[in-house]
Amino acid sequence: MGKNVAIVATKVGKKFPMGKQTVPALWDVSLSLPAGTLTALTGPSGSGKSTLLHLIAGLERVDSGTLEVLGNQVHTSTPAELSALRLREIGFVNQDFSLLADLTLISSFAVRPGAPRRVLTCRSRCLRTVLRRG
Repeated sequence: MGKNVAIVATKVGKKFPMGKQTVPALWDVSLSLPAGTLTALTGPSGSGKSTLLHLIAGLERVDSGTLEVLGNQVHTSTPAELSALRLREIGFVNQDFSLLADLTLISSFAVRPGAPRRVLTCRSRCLRTVLRRG
């Protein structure tokens, strides 16, 4: 993966069991996302947006293909390696936000137990930038 590429997915597939059947959530997804850019995933409900985000974060495992995030082979990483990657590099703001009632939006977004202070500072700075730009 090149220095300026953050995420590379090659022929990624993911299926979920549903009763006696297996339902494909993603199939043959290939993409390359440059580092330092803002990317939006859009599509109708059930099109695989959340599944792709879960795969990128290592919350789910790919069934086929390869997935590299910031130089880490997510598809072959151990649970401990994936946990470390999420702690250091990946942040989520879920649809339900999961904000902490006693904290400001920026503080709630920055909270990551065990994360280095520089990571929290960077997350806060990024959020402030996004909020300013609307």
